[in-house]
Amino acid sequence: IAQVAGFEWNLPKQLPAQFSAWQKSADYQPDIVIMFFGANVSAEYDTDPNPAITFGEAYENMRNFFATNPNAVFLHSQGFYIRPKLDAEKKAVAEKYGDIYVSLEHIVHRDETHGLFNHPGDLGMQEIADTFWTYIKEIIINKR
Repeated sequence: IAQVAGFEWNLPKQLPAQFSAWQKSADYQPDIVIMFFGANVSAEYDTDPNPAITFGEAYENMRNFFATNPNAVFLHSQGFYIRPKLDAEKKAVAEKYGDIYVSLEHIVHRDETHGLFNHPGDLGMQEIADTFWTYIKEIIINKR
């Protein structure tokens, strides 16, 4: 588990050497890595035509930082907040590495899945968990 809000808030400054707070998570050599974040990236990023570093570049750096287990399976997810630019950059990283990209289209556009401040409500959280579980269950079954 890695708390990444600081990564999102400080996007232009994030380099792999600054990921040391997550070293224990990387050293664990996880079998499955779920990358589900992006909501705290400044909204200005969506319209910045020339950012110092793209979210996709920083995101890829993070992905590779956690790739300490050569057999790890990565799941990259569309965000719950509708941020097409971020989602496209996440999807490009997933495709580059042959990782899994998890669409949440069936959840994010329905009012009943939203709670306070546009966060997922209980139903939204359950459906997000169920969606990830669909993929994780297959990963576990296929590794047996």
